[in-house]
Amino acid sequence: MINKICMSILTLLLSYNICDMSVVETYLNTVSGFSGAVAVMHGKDVIFKHCYGYANYEFDIANNETALFCIASITKSFTAIAIMKLQEMGKLNVHDPISKYIPDFTQGDTITLHHLLTHMSGVRNYYRYCGHADDIFTCDTLDQMVDIIKRWELDFGRGSTYCYSNTGYLLLAYIVEKVSEASFEAFLSEHIFKPAGMCNSGSIASGSVIKYKAQGYVRQGGTLCNARIPVIPLTLLGNGDLYASIDDMMRWIDALCAGKIVSHDSLQIIMGKHIAMEGSTDRFYGYGWFVDKQDGKSYIECSGALVGFLSKVIRFVDEDITIVILTNVEDREQFCEVVETLSELVLKNNNAY
Repeated sequence: MINKICMSILTLLLSYNICDMSVVETYLNTVSGFSGAVAVMHGKDVIFKHCYGYANYEFDIANNETALFCIASITKSFTAIAIMKLQEMGKLNVHDPISKYIPDFTQGDTITLHHLLTHMSGVRNYYRYCGHADDIFTCDTLDQMVDIIKRWELDFGRGSTYCYSNTGYLLLAYIVEKVSEASFEAFLSEHIFKPAGMCNSGSIASGSVIKYKAQGYVRQGGTLCNARIPVIPLTLLGNGDLYASIDDMMRWIDALCAGKIVSHDSLQIIMGKHIAMEGSTDRFYGYGWFVDKQDGKSYIECSGALVGFLSKVIRFVDEDITIVILTNVEDREQFCEVVETLSELVLKNNNAY
């Protein structure tokens, strides 16, 4: 719920129809304690970009264009693109059974890569096994993890329903490595980061030190505290391991829309309405992206949440407007308010661009 002051400011801002982004800047300056980076694109043009707060509050290091943010589950959209790139290269097909790449997988002859991409595989989310005998959090290698996962019972028969599974995208990253004969990060670097001109992006899965990476924070009783990732980084591979700067996120969107990473035909499949979300007539899941409508306007979006970090990319297709929001202070209520308000402000002024 936006507080009364912000609501009054929002009402005033929406009464104006101006072509610049001063309304966005004015609003964001009223959001107490917001820390991160925000950008708005119209087509390939950046019409707003600004950084707020600190990448490191202990040392007063401000967030800037080079600050690197964990983008968490936005990683899944990159993984989906990697799979489609391999399909374009003729090295796999999304309708291949996973048994082709992971022998002896439970019902692996009936589960396809498409089922993994759309969360319809029935493969359980790995968090459910934390502390159990089939826990993958004690594994040292990806091979060890997959050897355990392939023995898990399925939650449901493949293709029968949607159930969000980080494990499915971990398996897809494993398949990318196996088919390409390169590490997941190396494949992304060669086939996504380089074509897009992304020079400040990578993976935290190795656990190595990353220069300029923002520290994540959480609020506890009004106090800012350091966030600690509760799992080993390797488990996040393909499902939540990537980091990027605000500039790289914009380069990625621009290159993706321009067909520089995968073809427009592949992009249409990625953004396809593959499965409807329960309780909604407008919301669907594609490959790593949600497809939805807001006030009759079609959009695609992907978001991420990892302890200390929240992220969102929302693209209004017909308006050719993209909003990117990255934050290193995990305040979900505030973040949702910012996403909702920015979308409203930007769309209100769209006819002026």
